[in-house]
Amino acid sequence: MTKEDMMYEILARISSTEAPLVFKGALITKLILKEQDFDRLERMTKDIDANWIGTPPTLDELVEIIKGALGDLCNEYTVVGNRVHSENKTAGIRFLSKENERLFTMDVNMNSVMSGVREYFYGQGIIKGVLVDEILADKISVVAGKRIFRRAKDLTDVYAFSDCVEINTRSILAITKQKGRVLGAFDEFVNRKADLEHAYNKLRAVEGKPEFAEVYE
Repeated sequence: MTKEDMMYEILARISSTEAPLVFKGALITKLILKEQDFDRLERMTKDIDANWIGTPPTLDELVEIIKGALGDLCNEYTVVGNRVHSENKTAGIRFLSKENERLFTMDVNMNSVMSGVREYFYGQGIIKGVLVDEILADKISVVAGKRIFRRAKDLTDVYAFSDCVEINTRSILAITKQKGRVLGAFDEFVNRKADLEHAYNKLRAVEGKPEFAEVYE
């Protein structure tokens, strides 16, 4: 079993319980693209991203909730908290092997999900995840601002989504506003094309990555 299979198994196990965790990020992005039969690129990920719905727990409470949701999977993993959430930080969870090898992490944002929740499928597992508009609101806000050089991988995701899902700009803008984000003016995207191409070409975690010119267009 690959680490990605392990992560999806954990997502499905947690989603089968009453734990108020909703998943997002690269793992949900991949499931959406798979639903749409988009297989021209493969985005690798090492971590789990989630949102907590409701009153935030303490870090210890979060760890115990995850352990309880995993059930007998706790025989395979050690779950530990490594970062307390704050206004500007997500809660951090580490999943270790029984030999104390770090396998992957989970970042849990305590802000509400804005776009709704739906079920995704991975094999026989059912996973609770955010809608595509919420994912796009995050990625487009990155593309529109200075963070684009640190998160050039988001270019490939927006490129892939634009090919296979309906882009609802009104919904995306509403979600951005609800989250209190200020959408940038795309200055870096437009005026620093050479720097952006350099950042894009350095990406190593995307197989089948198109040429920059195609993505940029």
